Amino acid sequence: VELGPRASARVRKEGMMGWVLDGSGILKILENGNLGSAPDVQSRSSKKANAIFEDGGIRNGEHKYYELSMIRAETSATWFGITTRRKFGPGYKLKGLFFGGPGNTSDGSALVKSQFHESGLAEGDLVGMEVDVGAKLRVKYFVNNCFLGEAFCLDDYPRDETLFPAVSTSGKSELSMRTKDSPPETLNRIPETSGITGKWVPDGDDFGSNKPTLSVHSTNDTIQYRVSAKCANTISASVTISGDNASAGGVMSTMMMAPPEWQDSEKKTMNLLGTLTRFYLDGNKLMVDAPGGSQVFSRRSPETPAPTSKVPSFSS
Repeated sequence: VELGPRASARVRKEGMMGWVLDGSGILKILENGNLGSAPDVQSRSSKKANAIFEDGGIRNGEHKYYELSMIRAETSATWFGITTRRKFGPGYKLKGLFFGGPGNTSDGSALVKSQFHESGLAEGDLVGMEVDVGAKLRVKYFVNNCFLGEAFCLDDYPRDETLFPAVSTSGKSELSMRTKDSPPETLNRIPETSGITGKWVPDGDDFGSNKPTLSVHSTNDTIQYRVSAKCANTISASVTISGDNASAGGVMSTMMMAPPEWQDSEKKTMNLLGTLTRFYLDGNKLMVDAPGGSQVFSRRSPETPAPTSKVPSFSS
């Protein structure tokens, strides 16, 4: 359905369920009912297109949970949130409450909060959104059944208008939407399965009270990873895994003068990364072996950021 005065009126009158497009021609409704990019849309296109999902919407006093399946999507190119008919439009005319891109929250056209989550949305992700409309408008997000937190908690919002789930995307995409009775039970921000990548902190007391945070990033190579350790400075290295063995190259550090309480921790971290011989998972622990001994790391649970309480462009 293309959004326009007649189409919008027809949706309201007939109670139709499905995607309502922004009229830009960038998106289309596929034969299977999913939302997809038009045939002539180029990969990595910067042209932004929007759609709302018509299911009757959410009114004051109601609570709903939606799941967006990203069947095909370009990394960091999709946003998922809510809007109203009045705030819906093509491109950057869209106003609402959204999460996506590289892990940020947005009002549909401008940044609200950077790095609400440590990573953006990607192909294959299952994105959940819980919306509770009452004295406050609350919007929470889940990715792959992992709770990210409450992104928005607004006192001031369009109380007299019906809210609809909406997406904003660019490039090649195929998305499907459904409603569910309830969100996942877990409230843990640690992904259920994420391999060796992610953020880790050392177990035990070897580093004292000033423990480094180890970040492991994939390089699209199953045997090579970018590793950085955040102390007072940031220490980084490229770790290559060969069979049971590993080695680190290009170990370097920023050059800020570390406070005295961090100096011993930084020295141990630099030595551990510079001399490591094994780098592997043992159950849910990251093991780093070096001539000076083995260090066990546990996955760090990201802190849940405080929700945004004011979004003027959506409230007015």
